[in-house]
Amino acid sequence: MSSSLVCCCFRSSACTVGLRPCGCWGGSTGWRQAGWSGCRDRGRRGMRRGRKTFSAVWLSQGDQHYPHIVYRRKAELLEMLGEWDRAEAIHRGNLEWLKGHGYRHQAAVSRMNLGWIMNRRGLGREGLTLLEEAEGVLESDGTDYDRCNVHNKIGNVCYRLGDYQRAESHFGRSLEISLKRGDLEQEANALNNLGNVYGDLGDLDRALEHYQKSYEIGERTRDVYNNAKTAGNLGWCYYAKNDLSRAMEWYQRSASVAGQCGDRHLLSVALGNMAAIFIGRGEFQEAERHVDRRLEIAREIGDKRGLSISLSHRGHILREKGELRAAEDSLGQAVSLARELDARYFLSMFLNERAQLLLEMARIDEAVACNEEALAIATEMGVGKLVDDATKLRTRLLSGDAGPLDSEGRRKE
Repeated sequence: MSSSLVCCCFRSSACTVGLRPCGCWGGSTGWRQAGWSGCRDRGRRGMRRGRKTFSAVWLSQGDQHYPHIVYRRKAELLEMLGEWDRAEAIHRGNLEWLKGHGYRHQAAVSRMNLGWIMNRRGLGREGLTLLEEAEGVLESDGTDYDRCNVHNKIGNVCYRLGDYQRAESHFGRSLEISLKRGDLEQEANALNNLGNVYGDLGDLDRALEHYQKSYEIGERTRDVYNNAKTAGNLGWCYYAKNDLSRAMEWYQRSASVAGQCGDRHLLSVALGNMAAIFIGRGEFQEAERHVDRRLEIAREIGDKRGLSISLSHRGHILREKGELRAAEDSLGQAVSLARELDARYFLSMFLNERAQLLLEMARIDEAVACNEEALAIATEMGVGKLVDDATKLRTRLLSGDAGPLDSEGRRKE
């Protein structure tokens, strides 16, 4: 690379989506599990098969309590396939129906699911309110599984909002409950999510340890789908350690499974992360191809967070091609989206990237303003890597060094 900037990679949050084997659904749990498994394993074709299985079970039961469960599973499948608008509409309808019929516990579960999908669509604060309301009910009326799930989801929203202390607390609580009840699925989720927190805070070895434990559990339980998420997170960890070959191997593994399952969001994350590696290698044509594909998916499913990261990647590519004004526009859009989402980690990163570009364009006052805001956010969050990056750029700004740096941080001639 001709610059000291490093493209950001994105990690996947681990939250349970789908049916768990339990006795609360009566004697047909196996059929329902088969319906969900068919949906997850076979993408859209499996989704049609799964709907038929769920419908057959519900009709055979003839109980008015079951329709909302069928709809919930449909919403979860739509969420996996990237149809987030439709998933949200179903969760909202379910919540109103359950509230109207007095199903307090199930209404709390629907409130939790609605809060999570709103978070995925970029409405983190609104989603957090719903999740906290659900937590209040599930702590007293829910199962241990429900409590694990809601703590993981609240932790993920706090993580994305940059509240690492609260995120770690919720993930720790989820891990504690999962270990107590022997729930390997939720244990793997909590380990994965704790790894994300430690990674952001710069403890890569601890993050790697948690990701590896999560992956090992997935191997034992043959949970291929959730291991695809963990594979992406392992890729991020090796990327952060500058082991690009191993990072690419894990990203490709994640992309392969995501494509087979039909999870468009997870696929787009893997594509974006591979793009960052191609940028690091100077393979800009391949990077651009991956970025364009991720941008396409992000726009189609309404993934504003993914869109902001892809715009940052595009800014890097345009900058390397010498198209500085177009690069500045792309980075400006990334900053605006991160600000709208209150995604403070990415906001700090994108502001600093934009500041460096503005410095190279000799727009010093604007560069200083962006850098100061980036440094303030990073310092408040306590993310050492972001603080270091912003501080280094501030030194350059104060010294009047407007030239690009090489990969070792030296002034290029």
